[in-house]
Amino acid sequence: MIRRATTLISVLCLLSLSSYSQTSKSIVSGRPGQAIAPVCVGKNVFQIETGFDFTGTSSPSGVYMAPEQEFLNQSQSYLNATLLRFGLGERVEMHSGWEFRNDDYSLVDTLGAAQNSSVGGISFSSVGWRFTILEGEGLKPSVAYQFSMKLNILTEVYKLSQVAPNMNVAASSNITDNLTITINMGADWDGENPRQTAFYIFNVGYSLGDKFGIFVENYGSFGTELLDIKYDGGIAFLINNDLQLDLLGGYGSYKGTTSWFASLGISWRVNFSEKKAEPPKTKLVQPPQM
Repeated sequence: MIRRATTLISVLCLLSLSSYSQTSKSIVSGRPGQAIAPVCVGKNVFQIETGFDFTGTSSPSGVYMAPEQEFLNQSQSYLNATLLRFGLGERVEMHSGWEFRNDDYSLVDTLGAAQNSSVGGISFSSVGWRFTILEGEGLKPSVAYQFSMKLNILTEVYKLSQVAPNMNVAASSNITDNLTITINMGADWDGENPRQTAFYIFNVGYSLGDKFGIFVENYGSFGTELLDIKYDGGIAFLINNDLQLDLLGGYGSYKGTTSWFASLGISWRVNFSEKKAEPPKTKLVQPPQM
């Protein structure tokens, strides 16, 4: 059923790509933040988006041997998340995501004694594509569809039971010259549970001149459980048209579990369609006749 629905949506997206667009003058990155923009990198453009994240979670828990005693589950994660993107056309791209992480776990009792463990390796890999369906202007939104498959090219401790899809529809509108609103909605499978989880992302971005941009986000997911809501915000700095730096931080609380994260990243692109300017040819001048 998933394959059939995905194939139908793919065909609809292909049929809608009737107009031509130009590669953006400046890099458009998926970093920082959770939301994706409804644009592609551009034909023959290779783009890499990578960042280093530090996350922490804390939640109360009992254990089987002592259910009446309150314990505290704590974890800290250090990871590198990298997304590789390549434009097959101005409105279609392929991408692949990879994540390398290390997780440290602690189970702390009321006396402060801790039981520690640690795991690490390749924790995420995916491949997918994105289509820009509609290019808007001003309040008229731009719309794109993205489909990804989570792969099982993972370290054993992070292995999935099966490959898992993720589908996302992204829309964005320019409210003013500096203010942009981006909305993502879609469905995600975790590779373990056959039921999908629906998600949303609401992003508000504001440009501070030609080099700086700031944003805040509210995002969440819901399935058979209650809505899990989180918040984050960050800043991006454009060094030049092809290079961007970013800083991101976020916080969330769900059923007694609190989590937070911070991230520092960089995005860089190469346009293989650009032709280098050829040096002017030297005109040969005939020697004077004697």
